[in-house]
Amino acid sequence: VIELHVRSAVSELQLIGPYSRFKWHHPGPAMFYFLAPFYKVFSGQSQSLFLGSICLHLFSVSGILLIARKLFDSCFLLLISISMLTVVYMMGPIQLMVPWNPYLAVYPFGLFLLSSTGVVIKGWQYLPIHFAIGSFVVQTHISYLPVCLFILLLVVSLRIFNARGLINLSTSLTHPRRYFLISMFI
Repeated sequence: VIELHVRSAVSELQLIGPYSRFKWHHPGPAMFYFLAPFYKVFSGQSQSLFLGSICLHLFSVSGILLIARKLFDSCFLLLISISMLTVVYMMGPIQLMVPWNPYLAVYPFGLFLLSSTGVVIKGWQYLPIHFAIGSFVVQTHISYLPVCLFILLLVVSLRIFNARGLINLSTSLTHPRRYFLISMFI
């Protein structure tokens, strides 16, 4: 079924998301449009979906490590790297290849969480990537919607409270360990 929707995204307009076993579709086609270039480059071979899945996970892990490098010191970058390896080990490397929407949303959701920390710590410049990744995650699997909305509202509220002077994020969050605590909280 996933390949049929990816084929539709390549050749025509795809408006619905992945099919659910409960006889409805998830909100949007972002997953199919991400996999479509891989499908088209490899002439419509099913194996291209596995490559697209691996690339999505690699992009997400790279984004997580890049944001972590910009936000934290090298000790916490190492800690985040070890936690990413632990998740790969726990999920199993084979599941990183499977283009099934519950698996495809795991690492982008981690990127969403870390980008929310970026919005809290660094400001609004992380909000567009935060919103885009959250949109991809929710379109891929609807079960992420309540969590993504809660985190988005929390992040925006913290930034607004900071702008109005109700809290001061610049002086109260000067140490990297506090940044890490905020990211763990979020």
